[in-house]
Amino acid sequence: MRPLAGLPPSAYLRPAVPIPDHSVAVVARCHGFIAVASDGVVGEIETPLFPPGADEPDYLIIRLARALRPRLPVVWAGLVQEVDAERRLVYLDATREEIRHQPEHLPLAV
Repeated sequence: MRPLAGLPPSAYLRPAVPIPDHSVAVVARCHGFIAVASDGVVGEIETPLFPPGADEPDYLIIRLARALRPRLPVVWAGLVQEVDAERRLVYLDATREEIRHQPEHLPLAV
């Protein structure tokens, strides 16, 4: 996971605001963005998951940094409050603990 270049918490903690319509398109291309929970940075967006034939993702897979192996919880895309494309940040309406306890995405073994 990439650090936030020494930004203080005040740089990424924001009040809850509805996600603007123009940000929905950015959510579809948010691979590699930093995921920021309501109480701080939680991880990095691994990939958005799309339903068949849709332009908007239903879920986001977040890569949590861990010592031995990363964990990949799946969170509902409706938790996205705001997307800052310039700083590559996605703000989520959940705490870090809530995100850590979401079900894990297990890739198919081929």
